[in-house]
Amino acid sequence: MTGFFRRHSLADERGTIMILFAVLLVVLIGMTALMTDMLFWLRVRQELQAVADGAALAGAMELDESDFAMQQEFRLDAGRAVDSASTYCQDYPLIACAILVERGPVGTVTVEAQRDAPGFFARALSPAFGSIPIRASATAATLGGY
Repeated sequence: MTGFFRRHSLADERGTIMILFAVLLVVLIGMTALMTDMLFWLRVRQELQAVADGAALAGAMELDESDFAMQQEFRLDAGRAVDSASTYCQDYPLIACAILVERGPVGTVTVEAQRDAPGFFARALSPAFGSIPIRASATAATLGGY
């Protein structure tokens, strides 16, 4: 009777490894596809952050700080700051930039940048994936002052 159970239990398990391999292969391919998208998004985010930082710094360099000692407030040339930041952003056509210049004791240029990066494989899961927003600010200040 031992031979009977052994023979039938082995016969019932034939093909199990193939099914298990097929399921694990699908899971492995799916994980690889999602990791590819995640690495792509990480790279796009780094590029987007660099552009936003550069645009904010370019705009902040245009702020006029000549009257800082007398008035304790920067005289801001907001138009030049926005133009400079916009010119910097225009070198990257896939990136949409919004520039804000804030007045106060110090001048601050804030750049909000956004880029669509839908990925390669995530579109199969949801079309909502893909928009990456970034924000960067730069403040104009005098050198050597406290």
